[in-house]
Amino acid sequence: MVSDHRKMLKVILSVAFVCVAAFPPALSSYQQTDPFYLRVLEKAEKSFLAKNYWDAAQDFEIAAFGLNQDSTLRAKACFFIGLCHFYLQDISKSESFLRQGIELIGDRSLAVLEMPDVVLPDLEKLLTFFDIQLAQPAPPVDPPATQKNEAQEKPSPMSPAADKENPQPAENEPAKEVQKDPGSAPTLTLGQIKEGDIVALNMVDTLPVAIRRIPAIYPSLARGARTEGTVTVNALISEKGSVVKAEIIQGMKGAVGFDQAAVQAVRRWKFEPATIKGIKVKVWLPISIVFKRQE
Repeated sequence: MVSDHRKMLKVILSVAFVCVAAFPPALSSYQQTDPFYLRVLEKAEKSFLAKNYWDAAQDFEIAAFGLNQDSTLRAKACFFIGLCHFYLQDISKSESFLRQGIELIGDRSLAVLEMPDVVLPDLEKLLTFFDIQLAQPAPPVDPPATQKNEAQEKPSPMSPAADKENPQPAENEPAKEVQKDPGSAPTLTLGQIKEGDIVALNMVDTLPVAIRRIPAIYPSLARGARTEGTVTVNALISEKGSVVKAEIIQGMKGAVGFDQAAVQAVRRWKFEPATIKGIKVKVWLPISIVFKRQE
């Protein structure tokens, strides 16, 4: 009977040991970042750099949901989402996601996000526009003044007159040692906007005004179907009034050639540029092109 109890105890201890040994790897694998969401984040970044802001925003939101265990990657996704919504003219969403990103990085700098260099200038300007401040690291703490005074008052055995030859520095001298971090970016203000900067449409003083409109050509392949509809194009209007970029915001699904015809027409339009404080700036302007069926 005793031997049976010992055998059963050994079996229970063996099972318990296996369970304990298997638990830490399972826990660590749970805490690891899911590779799927890392791929989604990478895909979203490529879409953003290709100016596909709508698709990029959707993928970044999926990535941010799945990367909730990694505050740095989640902050990166939030900043990208904020930029996407700014380019898509949704200012409230843009500000909301930018503030979420700031909360996630805490007192760290934007450098920890490893964002592309082409993205950082617009991001820094947007943070300034929305009055969102990065947390500043705490300044270095100087050693107590009493210790400095004791070290300076202690005479040197080789030079009895050391106190007279090396007078104690004035109290305000340590302030000269505090230097600004050379890697910190200068604070931008609205007054520092330069000609040619991209500004949100609702921030300009004067909107762009079309002075030359080129009508879109109805696609020849669609004349038989007598299709009608509207294509909305997002046009980037330069400080010189020309359309430098044109992207489809909402096209005509199932209709061939209408989106391309709308883009080709808008790119030939000419505008009086938008201004802010008298400075000519670039803006994204949504333009609707209406196609009516040909008789």
